[in-house]
Amino acid sequence: MNYKDAVHQIETISQDAQFLAITFDDSDNHFYTYLISGNVDEKEGLSIGCHIEGGILFDTSGVEDYQDIDEAVPTISKLHFKPFDESLNIMGMVAEYVLFQLFPMLQDPKSILSKSDERKFLNLAKHHIEHTWKE
Repeated sequence: MNYKDAVHQIETISQDAQFLAITFDDSDNHFYTYLISGNVDEKEGLSIGCHIEGGILFDTSGVEDYQDIDEAVPTISKLHFKPFDESLNIMGMVAEYVLFQLFPMLQDPKSILSKSDERKFLNLAKHHIEHTWKE
């Protein structure tokens, strides 16, 4: 589903629903996750935002941001969102473990010991994001 469908479901069906998208950005070699969710404030009502996390594979540094949904639209408008399975508990993890949780057919990052294996992991992860994620 696109972000508009995700926002519509939060607004009309379940304010507790969350929707996840994942992408790889060639410009900075980061994998990014985008989590759309709602927050209900007694005074202001429902507000919808997007929590963003990203990182480079096999690197402990990363990025994190939160944007109001209107601010996030230019970044998320072409992404494919799926209902978020909270049991995955991926928020705050480094990129390779996020990918391993989302695509368990990938090699366990703990067993990757060479740059060659890291490149294979990267290429397979990109393939799964481009093809498997959208199913």
